[in-house]
Amino acid sequence: MVFPSDAQESKEKIQSVVAGSSDWAVAKKGAVRVFFRAGQYRSRPSHWDPLHCEIWIGKKTAVFDPGSYRYNTVSSQWRNTLALPDSHNGPQTPMLEKKLRRGLFLWKKWPKAQLCFAGIKGKKISLQGSSNEGFVRDIEIKTNKVTVYDKSRSTNSSWFVRWVLPAKSITKVRVIKGCQNLIRPSEDSPLGWFSQNYGKKLPGNALVVKKERMNSSQIITEFSFKS
Repeated sequence: MVFPSDAQESKEKIQSVVAGSSDWAVAKKGAVRVFFRAGQYRSRPSHWDPLHCEIWIGKKTAVFDPGSYRYNTVSSQWRNTLALPDSHNGPQTPMLEKKLRRGLFLWKKWPKAQLCFAGIKGKKISLQGSSNEGFVRDIEIKTNKVTVYDKSRSTNSSWFVRWVLPAKSITKVRVIKGCQNLIRPSEDSPLGWFSQNYGKKLPGNALVVKKERMNSSQIITEFSFKS
């Protein structure tokens, strides 16, 4: 990941956007950093993470990437489980894992997404990506707020977003549009867990946000903090 230098870090109002050739973007505004994956894979992907994003406030993580934890364990429940769609926050439909997974490391098809826009618009930074699953994610970054707009091109299918948050949240999380359910981690489910070092998993919380109505096509989640 590419972040501004320490010299730039000292400037409170610094803002920057870096976009990679493989359709990822890193954005910084004040103390807020966002990493956005909307990638085209050239080799076998290890995780299913199109339109997944991570958020930091200063040096603290507000929205986690799940990491890997373990590839092989006695319990099949935890064999490379954090690589699956359920542990990433890109918008998805139910039972996506069963449609996609073929063995421990293989997928029936590879994820595809495109970075449509990454730039500065007035007093905010905007990132936008779309996936071949029919979803569009817009991320609006301000000095003390990150708002994520998720939209489905289909109003009929059931879909949702799952956020992995710290056990003690450093931001105020508000679901502007959608029905929310906060899930505490348990050993029976990978929801809410993350791994920053291989072989060690840590408990956070899983915020599951579903669309409000059958004919609704949008979910909006806001992460704010005092600057």
